Amino acid sequence: MSKPVTRGTGLGPKGVFCMLNDQENHSTTETAAATPPARDYRDDLRDLLDRAHDDRGLTRYRLCKQMGIDSGTLSNVLAKRRHFSLEKLEQILGLLGYRLSFTSNGIRRPEPTSNGIAHA
Repeated sequence: MSKPVTRGTGLGPKGVFCMLNDQENHSTTETAAATPPARDYRDDLRDLLDRAHDDRGLTRYRLCKQMGIDSGTLSNVLAKRRHFSLEKLEQILGLLGYRLSFTSNGIRRPEPTSNGIAHA
């Protein structure tokens, strides 16, 4: 059995910050990976995008082109690495035929607009 690496953090080649995990951090990471992350608006957005694709053939690529969003940005948002601004989220939901509803304790799930789903 090999000895665990227990080096600290520092600057790596070309000044890039790097960190080597020791055995304890590695096991903690495995435990955290087994627990699914909490559901948030990005999961709902993914569901709405999938529904728009199934119902109308609206691809994520086409949505990005219509909204002026980089496809990498959408990918990062759906992977929960980034967030959209409220304004951009409202624009995307509007294109999909939904709107945001605000309550005193936060944001509710998107609701269909009164005229049904908007066509792209």
